[in-house]
Amino acid sequence: MDSRKTVALALAVMMVAVVFSATVPLESEGVDGAQNITNDALLDKINLNESDGVATLTLEENYYITDNNHYLNLYEYTGSFDKLVIEGNGKTLYGEIWFNNHNTNPPGASDNYQVIIKDLTLNGKPGDGVEIPYGIVSMDQNPISDEPTPIDLTIQNCTIKNYISKGIYLTSVSNLLIDGLTIEDCATTPGFNGDVESTDDPNFQYYDRGDYAIDIDITGIIGTTIDIRNVDFIGDCGDLAALKIAQRGGAGDASSKGEARIDGVSLSGLNFNGVDKAESPQNIIIGSEPQVDGDTQYLRDYNSAFHVSLDTETATSIAYWGGDKHGADNLKLDLSQGTSISVTGQSDKESNEDGTGSISITLERGSATASGKLGTNMSLTAGSGTSIAFSNFENTGGNTIRIESGADYSGDAGDNVYVEPTQTPGYDDDEDLPPFVPTQPADDDNTVTIVACAAAAAVAAILAVFLVIDRKP
Repeated sequence: MDSRKTVALALAVMMVAVVFSATVPLESEGVDGAQNITNDALLDKINLNESDGVATLTLEENYYITDNNHYLNLYEYTGSFDKLVIEGNGKTLYGEIWFNNHNTNPPGASDNYQVIIKDLTLNGKPGDGVEIPYGIVSMDQNPISDEPTPIDLTIQNCTIKNYISKGIYLTSVSNLLIDGLTIEDCATTPGFNGDVESTDDPNFQYYDRGDYAIDIDITGIIGTTIDIRNVDFIGDCGDLAALKIAQRGGAGDASSKGEARIDGVSLSGLNFNGVDKAESPQNIIIGSEPQVDGDTQYLRDYNSAFHVSLDTETATSIAYWGGDKHGADNLKLDLSQGTSISVTGQSDKESNEDGTGSISITLERGSATASGKLGTNMSLTAGSGTSIAFSNFENTGGNTIRIESGADYSGDAGDNVYVEPTQTPGYDDDEDLPPFVPTQPADDDNTVTIVACAAAAAVAAILAVFLVIDRKP
């Protein structure tokens, strides 16, 4: 082949390659065939039914939000609504969903508006090296100056993955139901307040991102209920824990956070088997990191003082924040599969006053290993039929650890352990049981007695026959 034919063939191959690359869909770049869309264009797709106040955003295809930092700013939606439904239809949205920011709420939303997000995948990696920080966000954290609008939020049958800061970050929900969620590789990149570079820095106070895949930090809302069920946690789910729940306020917390109160938390069906333990050492953390002032660290025990019930689907670790910024004072419970605990939280907070909190933890079913420190604000009970082991454990508060009758415990729990005595019957085990004498009501007939006597006579007759046969020569 001469050189001219070689050059012509090479040019033809190059042209085919160019045409092919131009026609390859966006999934080759990780965008899964998504259509580019702006925040405003996506808001325009919201259909408002004015008769019932329901606004609905239906995804007809996969979308990639290309402007506005990849935000879908729902607080810029001007329609008047009571309920917002995001119908995912099994599609993927590359971007962030924001309900509010530090000082802006949806102008047309009613008080305590409802949001339902269902059948949606949120993805923080659209390709080309783009990494989106957050998945679902409510970030009104200044309730003293800007009162938040409470959100009644439901998330059903969704997937949230590949967000570097947090998958879900919520501050102003009044009711939260998560039922059916996969959260994968979220909170993968740690960040710290100010110029701090690591948790070893002496100025470290706490993370501001990369700490929890799901971070529920209730701020300025009174009476929140939380129900989280049927969630699969996969991969890297935060440097500190996959899930954190806290209420803001009380002694040691910033006064700008106002007062919050969680009325109850229910956790069930949470699968942590897929979590990378090297990346996310704990599954659940309750409460907030201590407030740091120079060399002094202030326990924020109000932040964990709320009711919790947990039924474990898999082996699960749950920790309560103590007074050390690196977590050295945390109480940790490693729970086996099928274990249940209940926690009662109490607060002495009065209006316009800083308050503290206390928690009482009861192992209701299954087994647990307790480690770390049981603080001055904590008590621990192992219920009947349960098993608890103490390992690298210290009872720093001196509160009594109660082991109920029928519970097993092992290890060193310190001096303040009360083992409830085992209940025993009123006679020695090696004595004969007391005779059982059946009684018959006075107004009854003698049928029972007659039948019993007849049966006894029959037995005696049979025995007599055997005796006669045995003695027969």
